Amino acid sequence: MQSDSQTDTAGEPRTSATPEDLSTLEKAIGSGATATFDALEEILRREKMFRELFEALLMRNRHELGLPLIQIGPATDIPDDLVRPHEDAIENACRGVGHLFLEDGDLVQAWPYLRAIGDSAPVKTALDAIEPGPR
Repeated sequence: MQSDSQTDTAGEPRTSATPEDLSTLEKAIGSGATATFDALEEILRREKMFRELFEALLMRNRHELGLPLIQIGPATDIPDDLVRPHEDAIENACRGVGHLFLEDGDLVQAWPYLRAIGDSAPVKTALDAIEPGPR
C-alpha cells in the first residue's frame, strides 16, 4: 500500500502533532529559528508529511533571505538580488520532496514537484520499474 502524507503509519488520518513533537518544537523555538526549522523539518520527514515539509523548506529559505515567511504579495515583490536564490531554493525543495515521495512509492504525489522543475526522468524510471500484475 502506498503511504499518504496525510495519514499515520496505521493509515489513520493525521490530525495533530504528538506531545513529544510539540515538546521538541517548543525546545527548538527557545534556541532560535534555525533550530526550529531543523526540528520541524525532521518531524515532517519522519511523519512523511512531505507537502508540509515543502512549505517548511520554503519558509526557511524566506527567513534566511529576510523575506516574510509566507508570500503575501506577487512574486515580483521579491527584490531582484533575491530572486535567483529563492528560485534555487524552490527548485531544491521540489526535487527533495519529489524524491521523498518517490522513495515512499507515491509516484502520483512525486510528479507535480518533479514536473515543476522539468525533472521527469526519476518518475519515468519509477514507472518503468513497476511490474504489471494482479491487484
